[in-house]
Amino acid sequence: MEWLNEAIVLEKKGQREKASRIYHKLLSLGQSPLQAKIGIIRTRHEWVKFEGVSLENKLFFQEAQGERQIQEIERWLIK
Repeated sequence: MEWLNEAIVLEKKGQREKASRIYHKLLSLGQSPLQAKIGIIRTRHEWVKFEGVSLENKLFFQEAQGERQIQEIERWLIK
């Protein structure tokens, strides 16, 4: 959980490459896999690629940190 918090802080500071490395490490270790997946997508700005997405959904996606929010976003991305 400590690495996840560090990655979130780095991401908010604009250090996306470092944050992305931590998210990939978390994913490979199986720690916080949902949060890591969403973090990787956020650091790559892949959310921008989704056409027809409302600003509200984009903001929700950018700020997602809770387990429930992340699961909702993952379901949305799969659709």
